[in-house]
Amino acid sequence: MIVRVGLLDKSDDYISRLSNYQNVHSNEAVQFEIYLFTEEQMLRRQMERGGRMDVLVAEEELLQSPEEYTRSMELAFWSEDKHEQMRNGCPVICRYQKAGDIFLAIQGLASKRGKGSSSFALQDNGRTCLFLGGSGGAGSSTAAMGCAAALAAQGRSTIYFSLKQKEENDLFQESGSSLTDVMYEIGMWRQLGGTDQGQLQMKLQSMLRKDEETGVYSFAPFDLPVSAMNFGPDDMETLLHAVSGLCERCVVCTDSYLSSTLLQGIRFSDWVVVVSDSTPAGNEKTRKLLDSLEVIDSMDKKLIEGSVGIIYNKFGSIGQKMELPKYVRELGTIPHYQNAEKKRIVRELRTSSAYLQLDS
Repeated sequence: MIVRVGLLDKSDDYISRLSNYQNVHSNEAVQFEIYLFTEEQMLRRQMERGGRMDVLVAEEELLQSPEEYTRSMELAFWSEDKHEQMRNGCPVICRYQKAGDIFLAIQGLASKRGKGSSSFALQDNGRTCLFLGGSGGAGSSTAAMGCAAALAAQGRSTIYFSLKQKEENDLFQESGSSLTDVMYEIGMWRQLGGTDQGQLQMKLQSMLRKDEETGVYSFAPFDLPVSAMNFGPDDMETLLHAVSGLCERCVVCTDSYLSSTLLQGIRFSDWVVVVSDSTPAGNEKTRKLLDSLEVIDSMDKKLIEGSVGIIYNKFGSIGQKMELPKYVRELGTIPHYQNAEKKRIVRELRTSSAYLQLDS
């Protein structure tokens, strides 16, 4: 998709550096066509010649009548305060942040218009891996994050997020917007008709952030418990469909109690990975979960469309494996890391063989 953006600033050097950055770091999904202006007269001449723009980011004092521009484009003001959100009814963009984050903000503004020169490009091979804990404390979140880090280490563009109602956000140094904000944007997209998938995907992409250590893009967990509680089957379908088109691999962790939302997630996943803590009690709960899924699948043939696997976590000298149903594959084991921080475990899991089949 092509986004036409105008940058109006007294400093020609500043906006030129932004433009040069984007020229070097452009991607195939969203192309920015950038116009640079140091005074409003230059901007007006461009518009008189028929130059259309989707987004204009300007120094407010350089515009005589800002409201004129809001009729035909999205308008934002430059700000020097990173905490400022809005000014005179228009969003602001802090100039003192990474250039990549500035263009993600611009991309988010462009998505509100839902217009562009071409449709948003989908990945042809985006695949979703859904992680479940066979029992409480099985370590499914850590295993899922390790999977995302391992896939990213193999060169796959990878997105991770957790749909759990109670989830900490402490394993990635940098995460994107919270899933509460993501669901708000999906709600707004539905109010506008919910038909332009490219518009939704462009907005969601602008809300992702990349963790530089692991190379994984992610959303932060729900920051409001009620948002997680209200997350339903239709939300699951919409989110998985949109996000899987933004990457090669999408890794999702969710609560394992049976619900219509979980079943919808299973339907739209290429892999369902159940994590057991390798104890007799944990294996027994895992077996009951797998048996339940098998029974439901026998009544609903469209439930398990992808593959189902099991990972034995915290597997040590006393770890035990279980007899698996025929439809479940053993993917591997994750050793027990004694007194290790979760961040260290995720780093170690980047080379784990337990995830090899998930990349096939």
